[in-house]
Amino acid sequence: MTAGFGGTKGDAVGLNLQPSLFLTDQLELVSRFQLASASHADGLRSQRRYESAAGLPNGDHYQATYLGLNYYLAGHRMKLLSGIEHARMNQRDVVTLFAGFRMFFGPHSNAPFPGNKLLKGIW
Repeated sequence: MTAGFGGTKGDAVGLNLQPSLFLTDQLELVSRFQLASASHADGLRSQRRYESAAGLPNGDHYQATYLGLNYYLAGHRMKLLSGIEHARMNQRDVVTLFAGFRMFFGPHSNAPFPGNKLLKGIW
């Protein structure tokens, strides 16, 4: 649950649920449900990277549903992602597709040199 009060475009409240289920050790079914409402007509802005480009306008009521698959090559350090999302803002609908490759070499990757522990037994 998220809330913002007293902004120049009014108040906003949102809910974000992200359940997932591992189908195998490496394959995860992921989903997301988002719901948001604002007190002013243009109080919510569509996501710039995907939804705005697909034609979703700004508004005061937002709902989105995402369904996808993550395939883990080396745990959370290296994975393939894909999914489809349906978003609605004030009676306008858009559908976007997503595919990506994500690598993580952060401080919690448990490696003094990130590449030496990505795939056991290969390097």
